[in-house]
Amino acid sequence: MSTTRRTLWQSLTDPHQSIQTVHVRRQGRVLAGLSILLLLLSLALLLWELINTGGVRLNTAATPVLLLVAYIFSRTANPQVGALILTFGVVLVNFAFLILTQDAAATAQTIFILLLPILASTIVASTRITIYLSAVVLIGLLGLAVLTPWLALSDVGGALLVTLLVSALSIVLATIQEQDRSTIQQQARDITRYGEELENEIDQRTQRILATAEVARAITGTRDLDTLLRRVVNLIIDNLDFYHAQVFLVDEKGTTAVLRASTGPAGKQLLEQRHQMPVGSRSVIGQVTERGTPVITRDSDTDVLHRRNELLPLTRSELALPLRVESRIIGALDIQSTNPNAFGETLSL
Repeated sequence: MSTTRRTLWQSLTDPHQSIQTVHVRRQGRVLAGLSILLLLLSLALLLWELINTGGVRLNTAATPVLLLVAYIFSRTANPQVGALILTFGVVLVNFAFLILTQDAAATAQTIFILLLPILASTIVASTRITIYLSAVVLIGLLGLAVLTPWLALSDVGGALLVTLLVSALSIVLATIQEQDRSTIQQQARDITRYGEELENEIDQRTQRILATAEVARAITGTRDLDTLLRRVVNLIIDNLDFYHAQVFLVDEKGTTAVLRASTGPAGKQLLEQRHQMPVGSRSVIGQVTERGTPVITRDSDTDVLHRRNELLPLTRSELALPLRVESRIIGALDIQSTNPNAFGETLSL
């Protein structure tokens, strides 16, 4: 039975399916539920007034209509319109009744009804709407007291004070809710962004692992040295999305690093030119083949070790790794990127 009631309530209050924003969906659901409850109360008040007085006042008759319209809009793609009807509509109808009735006793009773839309605005509308609505109610009450001869300021003084306090409390509450909502939304965006970054990092690491495995298969499956080196540099470019890759091997004298494999048309020309770098020279290849430790140039425009090559004009950062056989340095693997700082502090290929 409770499940049936819950399902019925959900069918009466669920927001329009086109609304995707969590905050707007929540406001639409709250607006629908509040409109239903207030509609039932207003109908009960209308029936009670009809039985006891034999007539119905303007505000008593108009309020259920406004609440019904507010409920209808709460189920549409624009629940904000329903929120404005529930708040400003009810306020304006009650002010119209006060102006037309010219009865100080009825005014005192109606004034406190004006507090309900202010309180409702804190959960179905924005902080700005709550501020505007409070200002309308306070200015309207002051205007009635000053401009109408049948109503004195003393008649509404207590109600004004209560309205002022309720308005201030409502504005503070609405502001806190809006700040909390903004914080939650920012945290949700941060979590989403972090998830995307983590997913990208996992994809990159997976790609690198697969590329490393492919290079390992190439090494174990190839006996010819030149063929092996060509496969390794091509696999690096194809799988790791770098600009250029090449391998230098140190000659028998140990004084010169000679280019043995290089990628792309630029690599072909460099091989034809028998490109080489002196071991120990002030260059990336010269330093890595002398020291036996990795060398990184994070920005080719500022790093003194980078030697610009006219055949590779787009290089912005460079990584060189020493190649060893036991304790002897036999060459270097050189990888270049079009992005500055492409190679982090930790070397992970």
